[in-house]
Amino acid sequence: MRKLQNTLYITTQGSYLHKERETLVVEQERKKVAQLPVHSIGHIFCFGNVLVSPFLLGFCGENNVNLAFFTENGRFLGRLQGRQSDNVLLRRTQYRVSEQNPVPIARNIIAAKIQASKRVLQRQIRNYGENAAIQSAVDALNILLRQVKGAAELDVVRGIEGDAAARYFCVFGQLLSEKSGFSFDGRNRRPPRDGVNALLSFVYSILGKDISGALQGVGLDPQVGFLHADRPGRDSLAQDILEEFRAWWIDRLVLSLVNRKQIQISDFVTEASGAVQLKDDSRKHLFQALQAKKNKKNHTPLLTRRNRNWFVAAYSGITVGTSLTWRSCAISTFLDAIMLVLITYDISFSDTAGAKRLRQIAAHCQDYGVRVQYSVFECDVNPEQWVRLKDKLLQTYQPETDSLRFYMLGSKGRNKIEHHGAKAALDIFRDALII
Repeated sequence: MRKLQNTLYITTQGSYLHKERETLVVEQERKKVAQLPVHSIGHIFCFGNVLVSPFLLGFCGENNVNLAFFTENGRFLGRLQGRQSDNVLLRRTQYRVSEQNPVPIARNIIAAKIQASKRVLQRQIRNYGENAAIQSAVDALNILLRQVKGAAELDVVRGIEGDAAARYFCVFGQLLSEKSGFSFDGRNRRPPRDGVNALLSFVYSILGKDISGALQGVGLDPQVGFLHADRPGRDSLAQDILEEFRAWWIDRLVLSLVNRKQIQISDFVTEASGAVQLKDDSRKHLFQALQAKKNKKNHTPLLTRRNRNWFVAAYSGITVGTSLTWRSCAISTFLDAIMLVLITYDISFSDTAGAKRLRQIAAHCQDYGVRVQYSVFECDVNPEQWVRLKDKLLQTYQPETDSLRFYMLGSKGRNKIEHHGAKAALDIFRDALII
């Protein structure tokens, strides 16, 4: 199974990002504060005054790393677009379906959104008892869900979506705990005028750029959607897919943070214009919660490997080949499979080149992993990356005097690790990377 790459959040003002071999280095006040292998990073989000070297920009483009820039308050500014996938046939099909027959896909998107919104409201009733206003909203969403299935025009689908969103947010404030101190009087943005709206808008923006980078990585055009109208500068397809994640993923996350008092009223500042913004320290707590949410596994039989192609075909209306597709899927799944390899080494200093070999071997390991002890590295790599790394190590060491040991711990090796004492090792795929 392909492992989800991590997201690096740069929030410290004045940070400088640059490339060193196959790694990304973060410096603050001319001091190195982090060095991470690029293969573990899928997205880099820079907030405010963050400098990025031209070589790192090119490196991110070559490795399909989504590099996006935001203001300190989370307003999106722009992102780096790397090499376009060579799957031109997929994009042609996307353009054709978007222009000729977008309604079936738009219906599915809105049906999924309404269903998710309804589940969020029903969860409130299930946990806290009957509520007439929330139940009325659920009944209205059920009616709209039946209407969207028969919608034959795109404008009708959009109208149903707007009505559903209005009914959902009309009772959203009742999902907030009274002890939290927060209130919600309806959705507002540009700028948000209360803490809940500020959280919603901020996470919507972050996840939208996550989706844009993922779409581009698989060869789709993020700007050509099926529900949202084409507009210069807007990633319409990313916004389409975001609709399905809003209620059950983002809204539930915001509700949990607020109701559990992980984020409080004091974590926000109100500007002279009336805009409400999240403080820097509290923003880091939000990023940690986001990373934990991403790492949470949601099991569904619909998205198993056997049903994946059927799902794509049914959802998008794009015909998928059988034998060739399955073979390609199997090959790509194998190449994307991440395994944990523990590398230890002992380099002799009996000759003058020993110190140089030591530095080279450590640098090779750092390109793909994290140092956990002085001569011990944990590397999360796929089979292709492991072949390259092993070859570099075997070419560098001196077999007559040096030793290398490789411990192949497999895809579930992380679950078998115990750490005691200081200097806990960083899990570059699961830990929140906030600098």
